[in-house]
Amino acid sequence: MNKIDMHFHSTSSDGKNTHEEILEQAKKKGLEFIALTDHDNISWDFQQKAEDFGIQSTQSLEISARNYEHEKSLHITCYANSFADDIFELLDGVKNARKNNLEIQVDVLQKHWFNISLWDLEHISQTMQRPTEALNKFDIARILYENPENKKRWIDLNNGQDIWLVEFYLQYFKRNWENFETFWIIVPEYEPSLDVCKTIQETNKAILSIAHPNVTFKDDMQGFLDNIEYYIKTAWINALEINSKATIEWIEIVKKTAEKHGLFITFWSDNHWIWDTDNKHSDFWELNPNISEKFIEKEFEKYRNFL
Repeated sequence: MNKIDMHFHSTSSDGKNTHEEILEQAKKKGLEFIALTDHDNISWDFQQKAEDFGIQSTQSLEISARNYEHEKSLHITCYANSFADDIFELLDGVKNARKNNLEIQVDVLQKHWFNISLWDLEHISQTMQRPTEALNKFDIARILYENPENKKRWIDLNNGQDIWLVEFYLQYFKRNWENFETFWIIVPEYEPSLDVCKTIQETNKAILSIAHPNVTFKDDMQGFLDNIEYYIKTAWINALEINSKATIEWIEIVKKTAEKHGLFITFWSDNHWIWDTDNKHSDFWELNPNISEKFIEKEFEKYRNFL
């Protein structure tokens, strides 16, 4: 079984495709196993929907967690036969905190004379068929940028020069960039600490995989290697992901690290929109050319036997 995708998103979080669109594409591509990993959200009925299409699946999600000791945020894909009730409280807390943060940011932006309201959040949420708490800073940047009344404000902020959306987002919404604190306040982190992941793993006999380490750690391969034992001990991480965009160097690091620590390997695309791809996200079930079918089958069999 090598036609699998264990990491992708839907409109239940920040993806652009519905469950039905995803399943139709999975059926068309002949996928044998898929796992929907929406951010901090479990679509309890997706597994049954997939099986109705003749595709194997499992309960799954992508957890936002933070290593507060080293000030590092992680995304951890999580898989289980069935999740226990205790995960509801955790996810509800994350969603409520994220929504509260968005409301605080809207209030701050209004005080800096930007035309934006909570209604705008609700409107874009309905338009994109996504929950309000699944919106992010880029969505707010888009709301600001696409409103003509805000144009003079961002041109003034940029010393009289107009800028396009992505540059606007990077300059004023990305933490640690030069203009971040111009009108964006740092609100309390909403991610649970890594020790909460340990509880999830223990309670649910789950597989917890560090998602897209090639993106999370970028060029800091040594930082990844230096801290992996900490993540295993603190969060009970028991898997690593090979992302569709991972380089040969990252693939080798993941393979060697997994072998050294007895970890599972999970796979792939981190797709947010079918047929869309960039330097971080792949198309649905886009294979990494540096991985063999035999390797996928061998590693996935370990995963399947565990669950």
